[in-house]
Amino acid sequence: MRITGLLLGAALLAACATTAPPAASEQERTEAMIAYMACLHVNARKLDDHRSDAATIAIGLRSVCADSFLKSLETYSRQMNPVARRMFMNKAEDSFIRQATTAVLDERASR
Repeated sequence: MRITGLLLGAALLAACATTAPPAASEQERTEAMIAYMACLHVNARKLDDHRSDAATIAIGLRSVCADSFLKSLETYSRQMNPVARRMFMNKAEDSFIRQATTAVLDERASR
């Protein structure tokens, strides 16, 4: 009876334990960021009408590059504790607009 109780307790502890996914390697983080930045630059060239404000074009990039942006966020925040992850994600929108606007301006400068 005592062994059954111990086994049940161990099983409950194992079930309640949160298993964090493995930390992303430097290569995974780099690849995710490269894919995200490539998406921004390729689509900035496509969407830019050369009349609109760069931030307006950046907002248009949000839906086009959402998948690569979210993949990059997930890769970089994978091993963060819940509080740090929430803070990181709260800053994500501002980061996206800043990075997308920079991509638009970089593409304009390269023409």
